[in-house]
Amino acid sequence: MKRNFIPCPTLFLCWLCISQLAVAQNSSLSDSTKCIQVLDTLSHRQLVRSPEVPAAFRGGAEGFQNYFARNFRFERNEVQYRMTLVYTFIVEPNGKVSNVSFAFGPSKGNDAIVKKGLIFFEQLPRFKPAMCNNVNVATRVMQPIVLVPNFTPSY
Repeated sequence: MKRNFIPCPTLFLCWLCISQLAVAQNSSLSDSTKCIQVLDTLSHRQLVRSPEVPAAFRGGAEGFQNYFARNFRFERNEVQYRMTLVYTFIVEPNGKVSNVSFAFGPSKGNDAIVKKGLIFFEQLPRFKPAMCNNVNVATRVMQPIVLVPNFTPSY
């Protein structure tokens, strides 16, 4: 049976806007609120909430979009309407992604696509780690993806 996979150009990924938001929020914080370790309730360990330099995908937003376009696939019937799925993960001091979880989005009836997202994020290549005082630190990243079905116009 031939599988009908949709290539990623049918998707819109909101990485750039979130990255810029994180940088803007980071730059508006006072020095006294940066680099404070907090207990992460998902992993039950200490993470830096607002590092001086946030974790970043190597190649930046454009690199992530290209990687996403090449590596995230779904079948035509898996995305019936526009949906935003939000995933969260830790970028370790060595840049490795860990503790991936589905944060929120329309999960009811979308188990297959949610699982594909989890697998995608678990297999990401190493990031440039977050930094505080020129030291790599672990931090949690929240990443939304917006999936849009590829509607073919009918004539």
